[in-house]
Amino acid sequence: LGSMEVNYHFQVNHPAELEIGHRICRVGSKSFDMIAAIFIKNEVEPVCTTLFKMVSYSYIKDSTIPVPDIIRDNCRPL
Repeated sequence: LGSMEVNYHFQVNHPAELEIGHRICRVGSKSFDMIAAIFIKNEVEPVCTTLFKMVSYSYIKDSTIPVPDIIRDNCRPL
């Protein structure tokens, strides 16, 4: 994880049934972005949105590595 941005849009009251969605939205040579959102079930506006900037890294090599094909294949740009 290179960086993480979390935006809270409004409060959720207990009890609440929540739905979570996420997707890979950008792929570079050694990094990729994932977005996510949390929704109250059957609502359109998210209560929370996030952006995760991920770095492909090998702890064995102790260096960055190319983004794996499985990540590339699952990228769904907005």
